Amino acid sequence: MYAYTAAVRRCTDLPISVKLAAGEGVEVRARAAESGGATAITLSDSIAGADVSVTGELRLGGVFGYSGPGIRPLVLAAVYTLRRRGFDLPILTG
Repeated sequence: MYAYTAAVRRCTDLPISVKLAAGEGVEVRARAAESGGATAITLSDSIAGADVSVTGELRLGGVFGYSGPGIRPLVLAAVYTLRRRGFDLPILTG
Protein backbone atom coordinates (compact mmCIF):
# COMPACT_ATOMS: atom_id res chain seq x y z
CA MET A 1 0.00 0.00 0.00
CA TYR A 2 2.85 2.34 0.83
CA ALA A 3 4.61 1.78 -2.51
CA TYR A 4 1.40 2.23 -4.50
CA THR A 5 0.46 5.46 -2.71
CA ALA A 6 3.98 6.86 -2.85
CA ALA A 7 4.14 6.19 -6.61
CA VAL A 8 0.90 8.11 -7.14
CA ARG A 9 2.07 10.90 -4.83
CA ARG A 10 5.22 11.37 -6.94
CA CYS A 11 2.96 12.07 -9.95
CA THR A 12 0.69 14.71 -8.44
CA ASP A 13 0.25 17.33 -5.77
CA LEU A 14 -3.52 16.84 -5.82
CA PRO A 15 -5.30 15.22 -2.87
CA ILE A 16 -5.25 11.41 -2.94
CA SER A 17 -7.84 9.16 -1.33
CA VAL A 18 -6.91 5.49 -1.22
CA LYS A 19 -9.82 3.06 -1.30
CA LEU A 20 -9.49 0.24 1.22
CA ALA A 21 -11.70 -2.69 2.06
CA ALA A 22 -12.67 -2.84 5.71
CA GLY A 23 -11.54 -5.96 7.48
CA GLU A 24 -8.46 -7.58 8.84
CA GLY A 25 -5.39 -5.38 8.66
CA VAL A 26 -7.26 -2.19 7.74
CA GLU A 27 -5.29 -0.11 10.24
CA VAL A 28 -1.94 -1.31 8.88
CA ARG A 29 -3.08 -0.60 5.31
CA ALA A 30 -4.48 2.83 6.25
CA ARG A 31 -1.27 3.85 7.98
CA ALA A 32 0.80 2.63 5.02
CA ALA A 33 -1.34 4.75 2.69
CA GLU A 34 -0.90 7.73 5.00
CA SER A 35 2.88 7.22 5.09
CA GLY A 36 2.90 7.03 1.30
CA GLY A 37 1.25 10.43 0.99
CA ALA A 38 -2.50 9.82 0.98
CA THR A 39 -4.57 12.76 2.14
CA ALA A 40 -7.66 10.63 2.89
CA ILE A 41 -8.87 7.05 2.76
CA THR A 42 -12.14 5.63 1.50
CA LEU A 43 -13.70 2.60 3.21
CA SER A 44 -15.01 0.14 1.87
CA ASP A 45 -15.23 -1.44 -1.50
CA SER A 46 -16.50 -4.88 -0.65
CA ILE A 47 -15.72 -7.82 1.55
CA ALA A 48 -15.20 -11.42 0.55
CA GLY A 49 -18.43 -13.38 0.40
CA ALA A 50 -19.55 -16.84 -0.64
CA ASP A 51 -22.73 -18.83 -1.07
CA VAL A 52 -22.21 -22.39 0.10
CA SER A 53 -24.63 -25.23 -0.57
CA VAL A 54 -25.66 -27.71 2.12
CA THR A 55 -23.16 -30.16 0.59
CA GLY A 56 -20.31 -27.67 1.07
CA GLU A 57 -19.95 -26.68 -2.57
CA LEU A 58 -19.35 -23.04 -3.47
CA ARG A 59 -22.14 -21.59 -5.56
CA LEU A 60 -22.35 -18.44 -7.68
CA GLY A 61 -18.94 -19.09 -9.22
CA GLY A 62 -16.97 -19.17 -5.97
CA VAL A 63 -15.87 -16.39 -3.64
CA PHE A 64 -17.11 -12.96 -4.67
CA GLY A 65 -17.19 -9.36 -3.50
CA TYR A 66 -20.12 -8.66 -1.20
CA SER A 67 -21.15 -5.03 -0.85
CA GLY A 68 -24.14 -2.84 -0.09
CA PRO A 69 -26.10 -1.97 3.06
CA GLY A 70 -25.21 -5.28 4.70
CA ILE A 71 -21.59 -4.29 5.23
CA ARG A 72 -22.30 -0.79 6.57
CA PRO A 73 -21.95 -1.86 10.24
CA LEU A 74 -18.55 -3.41 9.43
CA VAL A 75 -17.38 -0.22 7.71
CA LEU A 76 -18.58 1.96 10.60
CA ALA A 77 -16.79 -0.32 13.07
CA ALA A 78 -13.58 0.11 11.07
CA VAL A 79 -13.99 3.91 11.08
CA TYR A 80 -14.63 3.85 14.84
CA THR A 81 -11.57 1.67 15.47
CA LEU A 82 -9.30 3.83 13.31
CA ARG A 83 -10.41 7.00 15.10
CA ARG A 84 -9.97 5.44 18.55
CA ARG A 85 -6.42 4.47 17.56
CA GLY A 86 -5.54 8.02 16.53
CA PHE A 87 -5.88 7.84 12.75
CA ASP A 88 -6.45 11.47 11.77
CA LEU A 89 -6.84 11.55 7.98
CA PRO A 90 -10.34 12.12 6.60
CA ILE A 91 -12.24 8.86 6.15
CA LEU A 92 -14.88 8.64 3.45
CA THR A 93 -17.29 5.72 3.20
CA GLY A 94 -18.61 4.36 -0.01
